[in-house]
Order: sequence, then C-alpha cells, then structure tokens
Amino acid sequence: MKKQVPLITTLVAAVATAGILQVPAHAVEATRCDGLVTGAVTRLVVKAGDVCRLRNATVEGNIRIEPGGALLAYDSIINGSVNGTGARFVEIIDTDVIGTGTTGNINLSDTAGRIIIGNDGCAFDPRVGNNIKLTDNHGNIAICMMTVGETITLQGNDGNKRIGVFDNVVGNTLSVTGNEEQFIRLRDNEVGTTEGGAITIKNNTTTGDATQNKGLRLIDNHSNNAFSCSGNRDQPTGYGNTAESGFSGQCEKFGA
Repeated sequence: MKKQVPLITTLVAAVATAGILQVPAHAVEATRCDGLVTGAVTRLVVKAGDVCRLRNATVEGNIRIEPGGALLAYDSIINGSVNGTGARFVEIIDTDVIGTGTTGNINLSDTAGRIIIGNDGCAFDPRVGNNIKLTDNHGNIAICMMTVGETITLQGNDGNKRIGVFDNVVGNTLSVTGNEEQFIRLRDNEVGTTEGGAITIKNNTTTGDATQNKGLRLIDNHSNNAFSCSGNRDQPTGYGNTAESGFSGQCEKFGA
C-alpha cells in the first residue's frame, strides 16, 4: 500500500540576521542556533526568541528547542533527536531524523504554534528512526509521508485547531488519544509494518460534522494488528480502512 521513496532532509526557514552560522565540529557543548545553518554541524540549542534555520545541513547530535525558540529544518539530516518544550513553532521538512540506538526521535510538547513534519508537497519520504511524540501542543499539526521506525503518538493536543496524519509508514503503533481539536484526519497510513503495532483512536474531542471539515475522519488506513476506537466524543466516519486483527469499539462498523 505504501510507496517507499527517497529519504528526506530538513526544512528550516527563519529570519537570519547573522548570515550562515559556522559551528566547529569539535564543539562539546551545544551551539546556539539563530539564523541559517548549512553543512556539517554538531549539537544545537535554540534559545527563546531565536529562529534556527537548517538547510542542507547535517547535524551530528541532538537539537534542543527551549521555550520561545523556533525551528525550521529543510533538506537536512539529523543524526540525533529533536526535543522541544514550549517552542513557538516547528517545521521539519524533507529531513531525516535518524540517530543511533535510542536517538532518532521527535519529542515536542506545549508548542504554541504550528507543527509540520514531513515533506514539501508530500512528494518524498522522510524518515524518523524511532518515535514521533507530540503532546500538549496548541497549534495545527501535520505529519505527512514519513517513515517512522517505531511509533507516532499524538496526545493531549488542545489548540482547537487541526490534526492531519497522512500517508505515513509506521513500524509499530499509531496512537491518537485525548486531543481536543476542530477536526482529526487520518488517511492512507500503514501501521505495524515491522512490529505488528495497532491503531488506537481514543478519548478525542472534536467539534463535530465531518462534512464541514470538522470531526473525526478515518480513510484508507491499514493496521497489521488491531484497529480500536473508544471514548471519542464524535463517532468516527470514513471508509477503506483495514485491520488484520479486526476492528473494535466505535470503529467496529469499519469491519462490517
């Protein structure tokens, strides 16, 4: 069902006031990033008020976004994780976040504005080695055409905005729980490709009426295990969903 396409790099767009930032490869401490970064760099930290732009960069190590910082990563490779609490906004476009061992994760919480993770125009296939975990964020969220080694978790996001999860390949589980948004859309996701994980849609509050771009809409998703829905304020709608171990709860009708 999923097409595997080339790896993706990082999209970073921000207001650069200092030109291209050069970071010494031997640096031990994380280097502050405010402006445009290209080429090979080591660990980065984005401070309050800064906008870190990565374009055609290779980051050896983690990126930490402090409260009030923003990251725009395009056409890049991050050999580590991206971690942020209280960021202004985050875009990770056409960028691989791979790391080694337990790294290669995207963990974002309490983000004030938009979160976009995927590709530019949904034409390629970026990769995250382990997990994408987005919790308690407040803006629009889009995850598009990613290959994720382990899990995608969307939990407690409450901006009364939009969540879209489209055309992803997920090795283990896809979990969407406890979110409060205008609408939530899952479409064309292949889940449990390597570890047999399930799709779980639970305790979400949407503002209703899927025909008016609101509500909980599930289309053409496939789980290599179970597909369960429960406790959602609105009955999920959609079509074309499949599950190797069947449907349960509010999604039971998809197996009829």
